[in-house]
Amino acid sequence: MKKKTIVVIAVIGVLAAAAAVSVFWIGKEKREKEAEDTALEALFLRDGSGETVGNYLFVDTRNQTPFTGPLEGSITDEQGEELEPWELENGDVVKIYGNGIMTMSYPGQYPGITKIVRIQKQNQELLEQYGELLKQFSYQEEASALPFLNLEYSQPQAVVTAAVNTTGGYRWEYENEAGETVSETTDAAFILQWNEYEEIKIPEHTDVKLVFSKEPEEITVTRYESSMQGQTEVSEAEQYGEPVTVTKEEEGSVMQAEPGYIYSVMAKWDNGEAEYGFQTFPMPSLQ
Repeated sequence: MKKKTIVVIAVIGVLAAAAAVSVFWIGKEKREKEAEDTALEALFLRDGSGETVGNYLFVDTRNQTPFTGPLEGSITDEQGEELEPWELENGDVVKIYGNGIMTMSYPGQYPGITKIVRIQKQNQELLEQYGELLKQFSYQEEASALPFLNLEYSQPQAVVTAAVNTTGGYRWEYENEAGETVSETTDAAFILQWNEYEEIKIPEHTDVKLVFSKEPEEITVTRYESSMQGQTEVSEAEQYGEPVTVTKEEEGSVMQAEPGYIYSVMAKWDNGEAEYGFQTFPMPSLQ
């Protein structure tokens, strides 16, 4: 009887292992399908040469919409070989993977890019059709666009980059091509009265790197308990805000975050300031 029991247990163990492998591959296939569904095809434009990228712009080949985004993630060629950003050439067609969130500005901003795959080198037809867009927007985008903010942090078995697409009031000044100073100012409600926030799931005591497209001169972070969301008395809510220490490191500005809070990030530059907001939730249990 003991031998039979051992055999039965072994068979159950094999079946359990097979089931686990099956679930893993099904999950992997699902994630890959989701990634493909949100990927977009774009024309890459740049005015640099050699190892200088210069100004650059993407153009969505489906709807001809220009947009910008970071060249900081994985970049590969048609065979899967790693590429440096400057190895992408003017007129290359690429497939872009990310979180699928594009800002409503013009040109759009896609801060959540995670991977770029070149699928065609220097498409002359598309280049002739859309090449002038780079000249049109390169100066405007660099000067007038409000800097965007990414959050970089670690989860169990993963390093995450999250784009903060929820912003409050801001003031931004820049010179246009005519040399005139343009000032943009937008008012917004107190952060606890916002309708939505960028949501991230983190473990306790998580270091979060604040990565701006243009590094601010000053960063101030304040947190509020999530239970205070919707408070109507701003003066009362403000007094419960807790300052959060931001440490300047070689790779950027780092703060420590905890689940269960709404965070206000105030950034100041020599030509403006802006408020960004996000909310933290606990990581779901793996058990």
